[in-house]
Amino acid sequence: MPVIYRLNMLRPESYFVSQRFAMRNGDVIYIANARSNQAAKLVQIINQLFSPFYGVRELTR
Repeated sequence: MPVIYRLNMLRPESYFVSQRFAMRNGDVIYIANARSNQAAKLVQIINQLFSPFYGVRELTR
């Protein structure tokens, strides 16, 4: 049965709580991006969507 812990590492007490977890084989650590990074992620997705069209257009010139 998977167990999920969510910690806000900007809070000092979360750092100390995280030291109590033992890692085992097969465990996964997921680190999410900061909220301030959301705009950059949107631009990156748009770039990935349109870059093939731009590449084809450049090749056909």
